[in-house]
Order: sequence, then C-alpha cells, then structure tokens
Amino acid sequence: MREVPLAATHKPRPDTSNHDDAADCWCCGNSYQPAELIHLGAHPETVVCLNCATYLGRQAKAAY
Repeated sequence: MREVPLAATHKPRPDTSNHDDAADCWCCGNSYQPAELIHLGAHPETVVCLNCATYLGRQAKAAY
C-alpha cells in the first residue's frame, strides 16, 4: 500500500487553546470570536461556527 503524506491530505488544526482570542472553525476554517463558536461535547477542543454546527446537525439527522 502506498503511503500518502499527512500534510497532503489534511489542513493543520487551528489553535483553540486560547479562548480569549479569535479561533478558526474546524469545518470551514473561517476565524470567529469565541462567542460565535460551539465546542463539541465529546471533543471540547474541537470548535465549529454556528453555520457549520447547523449544517452538521442537519447532516447527522439525515444519516438516521
């Protein structure tokens, strides 16, 4: 099996450790203020914007 370099397939994860500054949505990559982001329950280090949270919720409901 041929190995694909990780950098070629994945974007670097945004730094969400400092909640006082703007952070990037893990879905769309846009920068938002902390009040505009949702931390995922099972993975609080993962944040998504309100628009992406709505989209991901609809996709999850459609899968069932």
